[in-house]
Amino acid sequence: AGLESFDISPDGDTIAWATTTGKVYTSKAGKTPKFIGYGRDPRWHPEKPQLIYAGARMVGNTAVNYDLRISDANGNGKFLTSTQYSDERWPQWHPKGDQIIYTINKSTDVFLAEFKQ
Repeated sequence: AGLESFDISPDGDTIAWATTTGKVYTSKAGKTPKFIGYGRDPRWHPEKPQLIYAGARMVGNTAVNYDLRISDANGNGKFLTSTQYSDERWPQWHPKGDQIIYTINKSTDVFLAEFKQ
């Protein structure tokens, strides 16, 4: 599948990308890609080896909506949000890494969520 979006880790060693079929992968130092999960729009945390992305909520083989998901480079993670009927997309980390800015698909609204870990 073609490439839809990508990001480079702050240390420049690992990349993350989403395909046009809605799969997120990572690759460290050009090694074999690792499937992280279904979703779109991956972004690396500015200081930690963590990804935020629009994680797909799947029913069978179909993505029914997207919620914010945080994951490490191996795919271990959790959903941060759980909303029905809205697709949370294009998450970005605040430069300090303590907030996430995102939007809802087909809207002009921008949201800010606190991130405490």
